[in-house]
Amino acid sequence: TQTAATLPSRAARVRLAARLFKSMSVRRLQPLEATRISELLRNLDENVELRNQHASLYRELLAGPGLLHPAAREGGACFRYTVRLEDDARQHVRRELNRRGIWVSALYPALHSWFGSSRPLPVAERVATRLLNLPVAPPRDAEDVKRISAALSEVLA
Repeated sequence: TQTAATLPSRAARVRLAARLFKSMSVRRLQPLEATRISELLRNLDENVELRNQHASLYRELLAGPGLLHPAAREGGACFRYTVRLEDDARQHVRRELNRRGIWVSALYPALHSWFGSSRPLPVAERVATRLLNLPVAPPRDAEDVKRISAALSEVLA
């Protein structure tokens, strides 16, 4: 259990929250922003369905060894398709996919590091270095997902 001495201070938690939610500051929307958000909301159901179709296609096409897939969730929305590499080749994989014109990201650090924890959590840290985010959002389509899957399979082979 954590004691008051091991928990981040209130100031540290406030700084963390400010950093995490910086882009969500409350302000008045500009007309162009409001128009774009309205368009996105109008197409939200189709957008979520397309993202989930892309995630299913990744799961199907990347069924071989080398990757661990997230569990499919009924009714969920896939923001990114995050896979876990079975080895420490993430930097090589990212570099090679980028060289082929495919942008993938590695956005998720070990969460305890966001909260100022100095306690080593080696499993969380090792897993975080193996996560790779594949694109699912429009304007990508099924052909893009197939191309990305083929390239990733080649790199992992």
